[in-house]
Amino acid sequence: MDKKLLQNLYNKYYKELYIYAYSLSMNKTVAEDLVQETFLKALLSNPKEKENLRPWLYKIVKNLYINLRNKEKVFKQEPQFQDFEGDGLDFILKKEKDKLIFQAILNLKETSRKIIVMQFFGSMSQREIARQLNLTEGNVRIIVHRAKKEIKEFLEVKGYEF
Repeated sequence: MDKKLLQNLYNKYYKELYIYAYSLSMNKTVAEDLVQETFLKALLSNPKEKENLRPWLYKIVKNLYINLRNKEKVFKQEPQFQDFEGDGLDFILKKEKDKLIFQAILNLKETSRKIIVMQFFGSMSQREIARQLNLTEGNVRIIVHRAKKEIKEFLEVKGYEF
């Protein structure tokens, strides 16, 4: 792979892939490793042949996470969102409001969390998400609607005013 192409991919997709990996693993170290390994796989393959690189990169992250989870008999998903200071999320989630919203997202069920992260952090369409997760577009719309409701309720409990 062309070094410049890899650098462009990294600059363009690192943050959203990191957030996606973190939403899967709930662990900053694992998320960093998943994203780094994703870009390593991209380096070793030929992404020029891929029509849409974003879903391909998301699929790599998801598959690496599944492989890791399957290797580890006990994969603890202990959210590390109490304090973002000094970790990779800190530079992404600069405002307290963003941190609170991300906490709400981390409290969602896994499928809802994946969809919300892909749609709002990854700017993927519901059609792309449906294809990526083998769901119907209608199902994705329903999950997004319910997840937004859960996020709103979480924020209200935390005292956030709309």
